Amino acid sequence: MKTWSGQSSIAKSSCSIIDPLGTEILNLMTNKRLASESNRRWLPIGKSLILSLLCVHAAFGQTPVITLDSVVPAGIKIGETVSIKVNGSMLDEADRLIFSHAGISAKVEKEVAESSDAIPRVRYGNFQVTASSDLKPGVHEVSVQGRLGVSNSRPFLVTNESQTLVKQNHSTLQSGFQLEPLQWTHAWFRPRERNYYRFQVEAGESIAIVCLASCLDSRAAPTLTLRNAAGKSVVQRRAIGRGPTELVWKAEKAEEYSLVVNDLLFRGGEDYGYCLFRSGSSNEALNKLEPNVFFPTASVGFDQLLDGSLPILHHEESQSSQPPVVSIPVAIHGKWEHPDDSDSFDFDAKAGEKIYCDVFSESIGQSSDPRFVIDRIASNAAEGTKKDRVHVQDDQPNIGGPPMSLGLRDPRYVFSAPSDGRYRLTMIDQQSDSNAQSKKEYWIRLAGREPTFEALAYFPSQATATNLMKAAGCMLSRGGVVPIRIVARRERGMESPIAIELVNPPPGVESARVIMGANQNEVELMLVASEDAPSWTGKLELTASATVDGKSMQVPVQFATISLDASPELGNPQSRMTSSLLLTVSSLDVAPLLVKAGSNQAIEIVQGAKGEIPIRAIRRAGGDGKFQLKPQNLPPKATMSEVAIEPKVVEGKGELQIHAETPIGDYTLWFLNETKVKTRKNPQSLLRCEEERKSVQQKLADGSLVESERKRLSELDATLAKQVEQLKVDTAEKEYTVRWPTTSILVRVLAK
Repeated sequence: MKTWSGQSSIAKSSCSIIDPLGTEILNLMTNKRLASESNRRWLPIGKSLILSLLCVHAAFGQTPVITLDSVVPAGIKIGETVSIKVNGSMLDEADRLIFSHAGISAKVEKEVAESSDAIPRVRYGNFQVTASSDLKPGVHEVSVQGRLGVSNSRPFLVTNESQTLVKQNHSTLQSGFQLEPLQWTHAWFRPRERNYYRFQVEAGESIAIVCLASCLDSRAAPTLTLRNAAGKSVVQRRAIGRGPTELVWKAEKAEEYSLVVNDLLFRGGEDYGYCLFRSGSSNEALNKLEPNVFFPTASVGFDQLLDGSLPILHHEESQSSQPPVVSIPVAIHGKWEHPDDSDSFDFDAKAGEKIYCDVFSESIGQSSDPRFVIDRIASNAAEGTKKDRVHVQDDQPNIGGPPMSLGLRDPRYVFSAPSDGRYRLTMIDQQSDSNAQSKKEYWIRLAGREPTFEALAYFPSQATATNLMKAAGCMLSRGGVVPIRIVARRERGMESPIAIELVNPPPGVESARVIMGANQNEVELMLVASEDAPSWTGKLELTASATVDGKSMQVPVQFATISLDASPELGNPQSRMTSSLLLTVSSLDVAPLLVKAGSNQAIEIVQGAKGEIPIRAIRRAGGDGKFQLKPQNLPPKATMSEVAIEPKVVEGKGELQIHAETPIGDYTLWFLNETKVKTRKNPQSLLRCEEERKSVQQKLADGSLVESERKRLSELDATLAKQVEQLKVDTAEKEYTVRWPTTSILVRVLAK
């Protein structure tokens, strides 16, 4: 896997490089049309990686951390400045927006000062956002930073066309909002209500309306109904999957039409937003966002097809009834010319020969769902050509489990020939629809073993039940630890250990290099802050490396985030790729407890033997309770019992039993620490409010105050008195049940 850094006329892609820190979203768009409405997944959001169960730090079972639910409005016109409001939880002192593109900037809003000597109050959570004139249209990302960390990201729509936000209630036909052409209209649903829009069309005029919702991380599932002047419904469309909802109609006569939009379950709130665009064709609307694709995408090994190491066959449709015969190894470039088209290729193989069959289509931006079949071909004069079905390959099996499942719609398969002979591979697109793009590209790699891999990182959840997992941000306190989970997809016989490390760690933060053992698919990397770590917010960069057949291989680690929380309506949380992994280090907070496990050196244990794992607890105020350590990510067939550490005890040990058949090599493991801690949320806010009230009371003591100023200050004093009482409740010490990791443990298994 490699971030695209150039252009390929062969692949007909346009792309721009993403810098090492992920400050710019990777641009990659290969076609103007998306998948059909009836069976669509809107795959510009993490096209090659469908993350159905991933989630980041959940609010359940952890100390308070910021969460971003929605941004209103969720977009801006290039060259303009607009007022933006953020919604979420734990938004204390939210005063900074962080965009994935440097061309979008924000300043927190301030109230107008009520007197010449008054300091303007900051309107936390409200921002003036500006999009530079050289910005390209597309969907970028935004996160909010506050006192309690930096949030998860949300999509942010950037367009050349004007954008408007519908603020008034438009739940009746009479109050319907005028839907202007070539304008992006933002709105949200109110519970148990429909939204109405009106517009005039001419006879024979084409009407195309695109509605974006889930692809903007909205919880809404919009249904669109177009009605003529008589109130008759002429066409209806509803959202399916993550894709845009497209409605197309041709007016028979000049009249006023109305568009009725409602959530499928009539839910509402500002996190049930959507965006409409009216034009003459849905292509026109969707193409407004090119060439920017929505989030970075990973495609294991596609760049290798174009590096000249494999001969390339450009397949063209012909009148011949016989498929072309290809020699292994080969890279095949073809197209499905029309719906229900299929292409076949013959190749010869010896009994037991392994051929790695990799397809690239959806993962390079095509609105496709590829499948291939392999048949053995036998020919004789009496029976002609006879085909015996050997294998059918659809989507790849997912890797990982809750809270993450990683999958690809592009099929991959290791074909082992059952006997000497000729075989036929037939490519089929299951996403066949007359409304989809007319020609969709694919690549096929047929070659021998050539190990490769990709790696994906995310903040794991502390919730144990999938239905409790929610989106949230991240904050690392002084003396604390934050885990990052890395999942690897191994391809083409990749079995080597994979090393993961943090590049350029934040000041005061340590992160030991971790090893994903041979044939393991995930590992945890720990970020540990010193007790004097300075405040810091930024993007993390991780690299993954391996030595395969004596050659070094290194890939950048890509990132993912939750898009929709788990809910009774949606079930498991929904996730997508993201451009970066953001972290805040807080110098204002100290973790109540840090458990260090292992040592600075690898703990060496011989196959079949036992090894001791030292444990040391650094206890601070609020962290004196009992805790239970559960071993995680053990080497294959190794065993280890849980370790209980009693209250106020600071040392312990675990015993790791290595099985006689455990493969030799390095492994990184850790403990999950389940305990209760006591801490206060943002105690500084109470002190500031008390100081502000004290200052107001001192001014009130001035006998020379005019009556109007005394009245204003008295009202302010009363308001501050209520805020102080509320903050005493909000900032009081509370007990939290947490599931925190220990530091990582490096174990080296030696041959007996």
